[in-house]
Amino acid sequence: VNDIFYEYRLIRTVSLVPVGTLALLISQAFMLASKFYNSFLTIENMSLELSEKNIALSRIDKIKDEFLANTSHELRTPLHGIIGIVESLLAGGGGQLPKEAKANLSMVFSSSKRLSGLVNDILDFSKLKNNEIKLVKKPVDLKPLIRGVLGVVGNLSESKGLVISEKIPERIP
Repeated sequence: VNDIFYEYRLIRTVSLVPVGTLALLISQAFMLASKFYNSFLTIENMSLELSEKNIALSRIDKIKDEFLANTSHELRTPLHGIIGIVESLLAGGGGQLPKEAKANLSMVFSSSKRLSGLVNDILDFSKLKNNEIKLVKKPVDLKPLIRGVLGVVGNLSESKGLVISEKIPERIP
């Protein structure tokens, strides 16, 4: 306003454009510095919060692993009991069983064995995570594995009218 009045010779002062430009630059620099400082503080706080949450997540992960290992240990005892009783019944420990009962007990036996294997796998995974076990890689014969799964699934699928078959090539590695 001063410079407009000055240009039209309505007032007798000096031109303030250089002073105004300098004031604008200083105020802009101050505002930018303030914004950068606030952003820095925000990032610093977020970084600290993230670090705390990572520590909490690590603790929770450790608790989860301990729970999984403890639960697996607790499941193993009754599973071995079930496997032992079913094995005894299949061997004739309770007398001669009808064919259908033997088939059902065989399914219970194979399911219990699979569940026991799963529990052992969970325990092995826990040991692997804690570097308490070393992996030894070796070839696995897929045919018995697939036939075992189909044996369990086959009994369930027959009741629904489904037929599941396996076609495994003889030369599969």
